[in-house]
Amino acid sequence: MTKTGFPSSCRLAGVSMWLLGLLGCTPSISASANSARTSQLAAALATARSDVLAHIQTVEKELSSGWAGASSGPPAGSIGAYLLDNQVFRKAAMFSLFNTTFLNEGISGATDTGEELVFQATGCDDSGCPGSADSRGNSDQSGPASPHADVDADMWLRDSGAQMHYYVANGIAAKSPALTRIAQGLLREHARYVLLDSYANSFTGAPFASTSRIMRRGGFVNTGNYEPDGWCWSVLLAHALWESNATAPAGTPKLFDFTFKLALEKMVIQFKLEQDHEHSNYRYVQTDSGHCSSRPGTTKMFCDATGQECTPDVTCAPSPGILTRGGLGNLTSYTGMTWVGFRPSDFECGLFNVPVNAMVAVAMRKTADLCRHVYADDTLATLAESLAIEIEQGITTFGIVDAPGKPGEKIYAYSTDGLGNHTIIDDANTPSLLSLSYFGFEGDPVVMKNTRAWVLSERNPWYYTGTCASGMGSSHIPGPMIWPMALISVAITSQDEAEIGRALQMILNSDCGTGFMHESFSASDGCHFTREYFAWPNSYFAEMLEKLLAEGMLTKAILSLPRHQCGSAKKPAFSL
Repeated sequence: MTKTGFPSSCRLAGVSMWLLGLLGCTPSISASANSARTSQLAAALATARSDVLAHIQTVEKELSSGWAGASSGPPAGSIGAYLLDNQVFRKAAMFSLFNTTFLNEGISGATDTGEELVFQATGCDDSGCPGSADSRGNSDQSGPASPHADVDADMWLRDSGAQMHYYVANGIAAKSPALTRIAQGLLREHARYVLLDSYANSFTGAPFASTSRIMRRGGFVNTGNYEPDGWCWSVLLAHALWESNATAPAGTPKLFDFTFKLALEKMVIQFKLEQDHEHSNYRYVQTDSGHCSSRPGTTKMFCDATGQECTPDVTCAPSPGILTRGGLGNLTSYTGMTWVGFRPSDFECGLFNVPVNAMVAVAMRKTADLCRHVYADDTLATLAESLAIEIEQGITTFGIVDAPGKPGEKIYAYSTDGLGNHTIIDDANTPSLLSLSYFGFEGDPVVMKNTRAWVLSERNPWYYTGTCASGMGSSHIPGPMIWPMALISVAITSQDEAEIGRALQMILNSDCGTGFMHESFSASDGCHFTREYFAWPNSYFAEMLEKLLAEGMLTKAILSLPRHQCGSAKKPAFSL
């Protein structure tokens, strides 16, 4: 896809990027301007890289200090020694900010250099966040940040926000103006995209020319799955930046401008609207007849329905209709909670999802903080707070059920329709029932405790036990596949030393010696995994280690536990 500049009808002075997108206008910049912009971003990334490395080295020194009878840290063969010798924490802490090719030359074996490496980074300059599609010569001012490192051209609000959250929540950005600039640029891009389509969950930097509405795809929208937790991560990240007093370099456009305020307001109103989903205009119907289509930023072609690589002479499978009732979803009744189209794992929901609503409630209280203290808008702050209260009351009234087979033992359901029907599971992806306390939800202590015990047992349909590990999987990946993200959720929300130690052992025993967190792995073979490079669980792992260290829970007894590789040969399962 070649871009030659704005059409004459789009040359409107002072029109913001998101409005130009609504008008169907796709900007481009000259080769010389793009080169200068690339150089500026490379310099900012290099500075941020140094700042993050300095922080990591401090943490590594703390991990290796004070060992009796050991000259250089944890004993050989322990999980602590594996962490340091294989630079597991360093890889995890660096990976989500930049792709492995940018920071850890040789790890991924990639041959990309120069501009390609810069644009593969999860970084944003003053005009926006370049994406991997733009790295192939189609750079524009609205391209997204790289979200996964293994998925080209797309930015997921949830993944990119969650990945960046680690660097802000742990105080690294507060010490690094360059890193603050990157985080602010990402959030400015989130706001622009939300104003383009507030129901979409991922976006592309090079708009689709096709009129196909596969997955509600079109224009800058890559997938139109309605997942409210995506914007919640934007709010949590923005609030953490505000609380940290992090300062970007002089000349960086401010984050909390009119555009970001519009995005906050739009999402509060949308969450209110979706409390009564029966009157919503949102529809998710896939109508593709099985096309093999090109995608922006690559010469390859893919089946629209399945995402599998194809050629024009191949017949692709047609897309199914995902949500029932013509894309409206299951019949629901008012609960006070806000409706969720798809789970955090991207699997269809079409109900009131309890952990997502818990996160929305937390995000609405943080939205109220920003509206009241940054924008001096008490009206919007009050609306956000009242929405949080209604959602919390809805969770209490409609989201608590008896544990299966144990009448009287109350737990949180995963989702409900408000008509007496419930989905009683938990899913590995965050937000989950397991991770409720991680993002700040304060539920009923007894129900929280019961729910955790139920989730971490084989009574949960997505809990698997094998010779390698025991933990939660997801409907997103078939079979007994455990997600490191779920094991990290166990440790980061635990106050039990033995439980934390077991979780860390299973995480590090099952990485197949790579030093990276994968998407999922077989319960009986850590070398049978999906996604060799999956950025989000890596930043989540780094955040977990630092939290445990700060709380005094990453004890020497835990770091001295033995590490045994589970799986003898590297056998990636498949990528999604």
